[in-house]
Amino acid sequence: KMSLFGLALIALTTLFPILQLAALPNVTDKIALFSQYLGMAALILMAWGQIMATRLRGIEAVFGGLDRVYVLHKWAGIVAMLAILVHDTIDADMDGLGAETALNDLAETLGEISLYGLLILVVISVATFIPYHLWKWTHKAMGALFAAGTFHFFFILKPFAMTDPAGFYTGAFCIAGLIAYAWTVLPETMRPSHGYRITALEQTGDATAITLAPLGRGLRHKAGQFGVFRFTGANMGEAHPFSFSDAPRADRGLRVTIKPMGDFTTKL
Repeated sequence: KMSLFGLALIALTTLFPILQLAALPNVTDKIALFSQYLGMAALILMAWGQIMATRLRGIEAVFGGLDRVYVLHKWAGIVAMLAILVHDTIDADMDGLGAETALNDLAETLGEISLYGLLILVVISVATFIPYHLWKWTHKAMGALFAAGTFHFFFILKPFAMTDPAGFYTGAFCIAGLIAYAWTVLPETMRPSHGYRITALEQTGDATAITLAPLGRGLRHKAGQFGVFRFTGANMGEAHPFSFSDAPRADRGLRVTIKPMGDFTTKL
């Protein structure tokens, strides 16, 4: 089930900059300040999305099972996109922040590129007719647009410095999100994994049960959990999640039952 702690963690960390911005002295344009908060909230939510996408140990413990992590990842992205749209609609510029430099102008441009690029990729993300292998790479491109949004935040004119609490807090989330994104774009072979070999194939109706034996220590899984599999022997190294279809065993063997539901599973 969904972790209430994980939901509360995302909500509270996203709302926290309100307190930091409210404490800023001599800010009279509250509408522009609210727009700036929405931009910060969007970056924090996008950073959480990148962190959840790593599937690192402990992510499921905080946010729930892998299926729930995917749901939170999706909704964090949707809310972030809505926040960005409102942020772009409400003018965030403030008077008295100083003259713009070439770096500020570049940050403005990258912010616009990030906005429109994300809009295009969100449309692609919900388009069901796009093959998964193409969809996956367009989805990963969101991380590059998140990096553009991070540059925008770091170098745009704003009523606080990056060394102030508001700048440091959101900036830390941005850096954590960028590190997480760098991890997700690493080749699968460079990330921790467990090797298995297929020991049995069994047809069960229109699905195929695949039994696997560990080549090393293997995983100690729990009933109902997901694993992310790459069937390299079939020249299908693209990673896909499948649920374990047997109870934990002493030898740490696994079984997954796969039904042809899409391009990848049909080919497999």
